[in-house]
Amino acid sequence: MTPRMDVDEYRFQPLNVFALLPAGRARIPRVAARLEALRVAVHELV
Repeated sequence: MTPRMDVDEYRFQPLNVFALLPAGRARIPRVAARLEALRVAVHELV
């Protein structure tokens, strides 16, 4: 596993963070909003 492969995984599966923390997202909408903003920013950079 190379760092480049890790980056590709995050690039093609940006929702993995949400899948790992569904309860946290439901309990803390502010965190979800920040993660969504991060995801959008990553899409803009890529």
